[in-house]
Amino acid sequence: MANQLGIVHPELLERLQANFYPSTCAIQSATETADSFGQLQPSWSNLPGHGSIDCRVAPEQAFSRESRGGEQTYAIHKWRIALNGHYTSITEKMRAVVGATVYDIETVVHDGNGQTTRLICRVVT
Repeated sequence: MANQLGIVHPELLERLQANFYPSTCAIQSATETADSFGQLQPSWSNLPGHGSIDCRVAPEQAFSRESRGGEQTYAIHKWRIALNGHYTSITEKMRAVVGATVYDIETVVHDGNGQTTRLICRVVT
């Protein structure tokens, strides 16, 4: 007899322990407005329905680097943010905020079953 539930049980996400997604994430989109000099400045606000998503943040394996240019040195760190749910409206033009850390979204990845979303992000310090 074939498995009627599919490859992933439909209640998987609801049955995970509360600490599986220990953080919350806000997805923000920018609205650009011109300042007094005519330069476009982004104004960030939470995407409706995306202000408090349960998530797990982990560093990308061996993908941090330091760059030097002129008198400035900065570090780029890559992070993976796993979201508890399938969010098709998130794009690479948005950012994720977890706690006090702002992550620039580089890639949005959806699993093949339409259940979860992963964000590949970077933080420049």
